[in-house]
Amino acid sequence: MNHSTEDIVIWGAGKIGRGFIADLYSNAGYQITFVDADADLVEKLKNKGKYSLCHMYSDGTKKCSVIKGFDVLHISSTEELSRRMNKAKVMSVSVFPQHFENVARDLAVLICGRMKAGVRQPLNVLLCANIFEPGRKMDTALRSFLDEGCVRYYEETVGIAECIVIRMVVPPPEEMLKEDELVIATNGYPELIVDKKPWKGALPDIKGIRMTDDIEAFEARKFFTYNMLHALYSYVGQTKGLKYVFDCTKDTKVQGIAEHALDEVLEAVSAQYQADERDIENWRENVLKNMENPLLYDELERVGADPVRKLARNDRLTGAALLCINNGMMPYYLTKAIAAGILYCNKRDKKSMEIADNVKKEGIRKTVVKYCGLDREPELVQMICEECNEILNGKLFESDPKTVDLIKKAYTAGFNMEKAYRGCGQCTLLGLYEVTGNYDDALFQYSSAMSGGMGLCGDGACGGYICGILFMGKYAGRRREQMMIDGDKEEQYRSYDMSQELHDLIKETYGDVVCKSIHQKIFGQDYCLRTKPVRDAFEEAGAHTVKCTGVIAMISTFVIRILLKYGYIKA
Repeated sequence: MNHSTEDIVIWGAGKIGRGFIADLYSNAGYQITFVDADADLVEKLKNKGKYSLCHMYSDGTKKCSVIKGFDVLHISSTEELSRRMNKAKVMSVSVFPQHFENVARDLAVLICGRMKAGVRQPLNVLLCANIFEPGRKMDTALRSFLDEGCVRYYEETVGIAECIVIRMVVPPPEEMLKEDELVIATNGYPELIVDKKPWKGALPDIKGIRMTDDIEAFEARKFFTYNMLHALYSYVGQTKGLKYVFDCTKDTKVQGIAEHALDEVLEAVSAQYQADERDIENWRENVLKNMENPLLYDELERVGADPVRKLARNDRLTGAALLCINNGMMPYYLTKAIAAGILYCNKRDKKSMEIADNVKKEGIRKTVVKYCGLDREPELVQMICEECNEILNGKLFESDPKTVDLIKKAYTAGFNMEKAYRGCGQCTLLGLYEVTGNYDDALFQYSSAMSGGMGLCGDGACGGYICGILFMGKYAGRRREQMMIDGDKEEQYRSYDMSQELHDLIKETYGDVVCKSIHQKIFGQDYCLRTKPVRDAFEEAGAHTVKCTGVIAMISTFVIRILLKYGYIKA
């Protein structure tokens, strides 16, 4: 299909703009106009009038082409830029998220200019940015700058379409730069996934563009796999002195953490978005294949730059871990990557040093809460802090897979039981029964009222804590017959030791073992559950979706860890 009379404005003549969007649209016959704030880059592109584009594939082959016949404008060329924008039906924005506000300010003026010029044809904006929900952020920014009389025109004629960019663009090898200083090197990923819901007018018929009405699922899958792995490789790989992503894929210990973390988040994505199992497996295979590309010398320092952004609540690492815990899965390996990011210290990276300084001033736990945005997720904070201690003690790579698997099963079992049946004490027992096979119907019945701070009163101990102690008592505790003979002190004090460990782990995580105090930590308020209106409000606050479910999941892992430590069970 020939589009030779149609124009596209590509805002951002950087790696994605030139290395992906221009590639797709030049092949479709569009007239390309690059717009950029970098005067030096604009001048070089103007003078040369072309640049090389090299796709370097995972099988070791590469394919190079030349992009030419484009125009280039500096953002200060307002009159000519306005003319091009009035003519264009499509544009792309390929800039770093921190520049969204500046782009929105300029774009708002151009959109209002289209209205004043009487342009009624739609303008669809392809938004290419490695942040979660970029469309909402750009829309908010645009509306803040639009003239009041222009808002309706914007809503009727402009579509802000989020894109999923999986094509990786990396610094080109030195030999390529010698031939062309403007060369772009990519992994050649062929497909740009575009949200069709906000699209105005006819959908594009361009090879390589895939329209979808499920952009959220694609966004989560891409962001929490490709972007997550890059950050993981950077922070974990640099603890071993590695330099490139490719080096990490060949290091068995780093790659072991990477693959386990990838499996964790893909399981959560599958649960959250009901993804097809075969589709998920194919996605996994392609992700790992792209990471193992021997021709892409992607430096770990580059892909890990700005850890403040990459550790943020909804970003690639913490966001992936939250997706796991919200679906009842323990992000054990993901928290290793987050911990490595918290402790990442690179004097050439100001954001890295900002986090390092905060660790020194306020300690690890407060730093995790601050930079990961985890005000009401003490379980995840605890996991990250524990992994930080493992790193500081040189034990980042010492996890036993079978032990981890058992602990993760305990987490999921506790979560699911509390979600399905309610009653923190009994649901703790149900999960532990399922994981160990050590059932006790009488104990289960006896613990009926051990919920909601004992009988729903709120001011007693957490039922999960009490029933965790009772369950451990099935393995260690003073026996009546032996007590009559010699006092059975050894068993009695062993049970004290184990119970104290459970107490201390819960207190470390939640600040207390009392129900209402734990409520304050996870809800921001406490609930006395003796009346139905309060119970209804409790449920509305997420008690049995992500709140108390997480508490019982976490306590279940603590109990299993203690039983493993004392040798009463084996992985």
